[in-house]
Amino acid sequence: MRSLTKTSAYALAWLVPIFWACLMVGSFKVPGPLTEPETLRLLIWTVLAAASVKYYAGDRWPLTQAAFIVLCAGVVRLIFAFNVYSLAGVAIALLAAGWMTFEHRRRLPAPVAALTPASAPFTPAAAQPYSPPNYAARGQAPSAPPAAGQGPAPASARYDFTHKFKAPGHNFSRVLGMAETKERLLNAAFEIVNSEDGAKPRNGIMLDGDPGNGKTFLAEALAGELQLPFFGATYNDIATMYVGEPIEKLTVLFQQVVARAPCVLFLDEFDSFMAARAVRPTARRRTTSW
Repeated sequence: MRSLTKTSAYALAWLVPIFWACLMVGSFKVPGPLTEPETLRLLIWTVLAAASVKYYAGDRWPLTQAAFIVLCAGVVRLIFAFNVYSLAGVAIALLAAGWMTFEHRRRLPAPVAALTPASAPFTPAAAQPYSPPNYAARGQAPSAPPAAGQGPAPASARYDFTHKFKAPGHNFSRVLGMAETKERLLNAAFEIVNSEDGAKPRNGIMLDGDPGNGKTFLAEALAGELQLPFFGATYNDIATMYVGEPIEKLTVLFQQVVARAPCVLFLDEFDSFMAARAVRPTARRRTTSW
C-alpha cells in the first residue's frame, strides 16, 4: 500500500508539469495580454509545477535546478501580462533564486583551512618540504659491502626503501565533500604530530574499506595537507620466500621512516601484514590500510 501511494504521488508530480506546459503553450495563442484571472491561474500552476518537480527531485541537484527553470519560465511569461500578479510572480522568483543560492553554497565542500585546529602548535605552514637526507651532515654514510670473509652485510645495507618517499601530489582540496572525514583525519594527525616527549600519542589512523574506495588517495591528501613526505608501502614490498627476511625488511622500513620523521607512513592492505600463517593474504576481499 505504501509503495502504491508513493508511485501515485510520483505520477501526479509529473502530471502537474505536463498540464502547466499545456497552459504555457495556450497562453501564447491568446490575442493581447493575459487577463488577471488568466494570469492568476498561470501563476498558481507555475508554482505547483515547480513544487512537483522539486518533490520528485528530492535531494538531486540537477532536478532541483530543473524545478527552478520551470518557475523562471512561468514568471517570464507572467511579466508580459503587466498586472499585479506579474509582480507577485517576480517576488516568488526572487525568493526562489535566494534559496537556490543558499542551497548551492551549502552543497559546496567545506574549505579545508577551516578544519585546521586553531590551537594546534603544529601548522602545515611550519612544516618543511621534504628533501633527501644529507648523510654527510649527520656523520652517517651508507654501509659499504662487507669484505670477503666478514659475513653478510647488515640488513640496513641490503634493503633500501628511500625510493618510496615522495612529495605528495595533492591535498584535501582535491577531495570533494567528506568534511567530517577530513576533519577527523586532521585532528588525529595533529594529535600525533603534536604529541609531547614522554607522552603516549595515538598509535595511528586506520582506514577500512573495499579496494578502490580511495584510501591511498585520502592518505596522500593528508600528507599534502600537512606538507610532509609520503611513504606508501604494501605487503609486496617486504614479502619474500625466505624465512625471517620479511621481518628484517619490515624492521629496516621502520628504521628508515623514523630517520626521516615527521612523515606520513601509509601501509596499504595492513591486514596482509597481520594475516595468520594459514590464511593466504590474497584471498581477502576487504582491505584495511594503516
